[in-house]
Amino acid sequence: MGIDDRIKKRKQIEALEETAEIVQSTTQETPIKTVADSRKEKVLFFISQGMSQRQASIMAGVDPATVARYKNIDPVFAHEIEQARLTYRMMLVDRVKIATETDWRAAKFLLETQFASEFGPTQQIEITTDKPKSIIIDMVNQIRGIADDKPTEQAEAQGGKLDDDQG
Repeated sequence: MGIDDRIKKRKQIEALEETAEIVQSTTQETPIKTVADSRKEKVLFFISQGMSQRQASIMAGVDPATVARYKNIDPVFAHEIEQARLTYRMMLVDRVKIATETDWRAAKFLLETQFASEFGPTQQIEITTDKPKSIIIDMVNQIRGIADDKPTEQAEAQGGKLDDDQG
């Protein structure tokens, strides 16, 4: 075999190796999708559009229990679900941010929700009672929204009167 034949042979081998590398890299970069992968993608899409996990499962044609099982056994899928939820949340926050430019109520909403300790609504409870020992009962009733019109059961049992010492 002459030098020219060896050079041709070497070029053919290099060309085959190059072709093999291209085929190998192509198959590694684009793995074949399974039906399960396709359904997972659909679930993730619907969640990223604001649907609950259950709603997204149904829309993707998958039993919600199956999606829950996938999520429990596949930490990557669980992470992707959380990312899809955050994607939707980020889109909503962005919309509110844009609205703050023309509507003060949107800015107020962001302040109240993002900085609740400083700007959030506060509740004040006013307790009015002349019975110091029943202050806890009055507080609970006021929180529950129970009118103070009815005497307590203990007061009824004692003839409609509750002494400070017995409260």
